[in-house]
Amino acid sequence: INLDIHVSIVIPCFNEEKYIGECLSSIVNQTYPRNLIEVIVVNGNSTDSSVNKIKEFDSKLSNLILLDNPKRITPVGLNIGVQQAKGKVIVILGAHSFVADDFIENAVKELNESDVDCVGGPITNKGTTFVGKAIALAMQSSFGVGNSLFRVSDKKQYVDTVAFGAYRREIFGKIGYFDETLTRNQDFEFNQRIIQSGKKILLTPKIRSFYYCRSSLSKLFKQYFLYGFWKGKVIKKNISFFKVRYQIPVLFVLTILILGVGGLFHHFLWCLLGFMLMIYLFLSLLVSIYLGMGKNQKYIPILPIVFTTLHFAFGFGLISVIFNKKVQG
Repeated sequence: INLDIHVSIVIPCFNEEKYIGECLSSIVNQTYPRNLIEVIVVNGNSTDSSVNKIKEFDSKLSNLILLDNPKRITPVGLNIGVQQAKGKVIVILGAHSFVADDFIENAVKELNESDVDCVGGPITNKGTTFVGKAIALAMQSSFGVGNSLFRVSDKKQYVDTVAFGAYRREIFGKIGYFDETLTRNQDFEFNQRIIQSGKKILLTPKIRSFYYCRSSLSKLFKQYFLYGFWKGKVIKKNISFFKVRYQIPVLFVLTILILGVGGLFHHFLWCLLGFMLMIYLFLSLLVSIYLGMGKNQKYIPILPIVFTTLHFAFGFGLISVIFNKKVQG
């Protein structure tokens, strides 16, 4: 890979009129030569003004391509874009996000200098509401999301997955495309196949991106419930994908359920449940105070609720795979 090669950016999009403009503007502002950047937006039959917003960039991005994804399924859209892409490097980007000005330049440099097939960097979460900003804080915390390194680490290291990865085109020929049976978590599953094939994924702080979190607790619960559910589908395909950071919330929720039901027969189990919940609340408050130090003090009261929403939604979502095979979203 040279520093003057073509890069294709694939962006699946559905009803993203609020965010797609900022996403595309961040591509316009790249330090990498604009004539070497191909942007492929795959629209899943948006019913808002997303398409009009995208077409506003026709004059700013000479290599802007708009494709249709009538099935409105993310991995289907990704595969449509990847198969259309002409670049030797393919970047997967979310319409709910935007990237630093040197994102593509640094991604290409890292691929050029490293023996890896995918590179990515830490994402910075952003919120548009009071609750959304609290959610963004929680999702930068290991207590909130475990050892999901692209969320919590600024260290250059090999990792098991990244968000918004830049891939060598050849990897798709070696391991296939995104699994179209997975409505969510298709990027995680794809990245696991990269590692299983003996290749590596590199996280570096030079590659910066930004992501808009959900704006309310109800939207966060739905998001993480579906994350958990589809993570369960991925794990059912290959149990080796069941990372410790996914096991902990599942064990936590299962323990609460077992102790709650068991307490009907043995009162001691309710006492044990109460003790466990007190420890969880204490840890949650402790982390909330730490995250709220300085200018974020106003978020301290709501952060424990955000943590609870993250953990219970994901745990229940993953557990629900056992009982429900038809969850959509």
